[in-house]
Amino acid sequence: MFKRFFSFAIFFVFISWFFAGACHALTVSAPTIMNIQPGASEKERIIFGSTEKGTDVFIFLDGLFVGSAQPGRELGADKIGFSFYLKRDIKLDGRTVTALARDSKTLIISDYSASVVISGESGRASGEGAKEVPAPTLVSPNISAVIGKSRPTIFGFARGGNNVEIYIDGVYAGDTGTTSDKLFTASFTFVPASDLAVGQHQVYAVAKNDQGQRSTVSELLIFNIGEKLPAPILEDPIINLDNSDLPLFVGLTYSNTSVFVYVDDQLIGQAKVENRDSGVTSFAYQLQQPLTRGGHLVYTVAIDKKGKESDHSNYVYFFAGENLEPVITEEAVTDIAEAQNESDNELAAILDQKGSTDKDSGGMINEAKEKQAALKWNIVVFLAFLLAVIGWIFWVNRELIKEKRKQNQSDNKSAEENKQDKLI
Repeated sequence: MFKRFFSFAIFFVFISWFFAGACHALTVSAPTIMNIQPGASEKERIIFGSTEKGTDVFIFLDGLFVGSAQPGRELGADKIGFSFYLKRDIKLDGRTVTALARDSKTLIISDYSASVVISGESGRASGEGAKEVPAPTLVSPNISAVIGKSRPTIFGFARGGNNVEIYIDGVYAGDTGTTSDKLFTASFTFVPASDLAVGQHQVYAVAKNDQGQRSTVSELLIFNIGEKLPAPILEDPIINLDNSDLPLFVGLTYSNTSVFVYVDDQLIGQAKVENRDSGVTSFAYQLQQPLTRGGHLVYTVAIDKKGKESDHSNYVYFFAGENLEPVITEEAVTDIAEAQNESDNELAAILDQKGSTDKDSGGMINEAKEKQAALKWNIVVFLAFLLAVIGWIFWVNRELIKEKRKQNQSDNKSAEENKQDKLI
């Protein structure tokens, strides 16, 4: 009885644990709106928050769906950040923002998050914390420039010792790493890890200190990615015989562009471009400082007046500091003379061998002629013998024919005599 009760208790505990886990797995926690930052105008806001991993976040403005948030960085073992760039044709002050999460696999939806009222002041939803970290300042790219690079360099300034997060088109693109803490204000640069499509893009930045506190959003910069400028065509360097370590670099490019010359991946100067109405023109650059002796790699990059940049030109490998005219030393002369003497001796030996070969060839020809003459006499003797045998055969046959005729005549005569005797 006790064993049966104990087994039932264990089964009950297992069933309770199973259903409790299943119910927990079938629930999704509501996301948290952490920060709403102002954008470039009063009609733009940037929303930051956190949610469970493996969930999608949907943003609502005054109860109406406005879009899906972009996932961001991990915020812990089971949390991940999100961001949403909100832009409307109306003023956003005083409006309410809420969010809900949906499990990416089971599609189970959470409850709505706590609502946050948009105000003209920036800060966390809780009201404090982020103001302690100054927002970074973005300097480039500039809206007036049409960038030819698909991965533009983003440059700006932030408080020294802070890490700067970069967001392009509302999506987290990466961070700059901790800036130098030796300076009160430090510069930073960031290059996207993937190519940006041709067209208009937006970028903003958020600074974070070593305690995890985040700044307000930086000013929003808008820039354009244009089609790349055609790359220049670089010819082989022109090297002066008297000064081979100062080559002249020449090539072709489009008019109204600036051509920059790089040797061994180091910028060494700007080439002179002859502008023409045809659209294609030549450029030239005379190296000012001598290069070290040995091989070098050169290429060029063109930039137009709008800041549009090309890919690098073709690479050209060349040698600098090398004497272009061969120098013959005394040792080389001696080696050449010895080689000439050896060549002459080898030639004489070859000629002697050829003479002996000719003599041997002549003897072989005479011997062959003699053998041919002897063969002719043998053939004549053989033909004479063959004719004699044939004549003897004809003579024997003739005699045999004569005897055969005589025998036939004799037989006929005897037959007639016998026939007459019978008649008598």
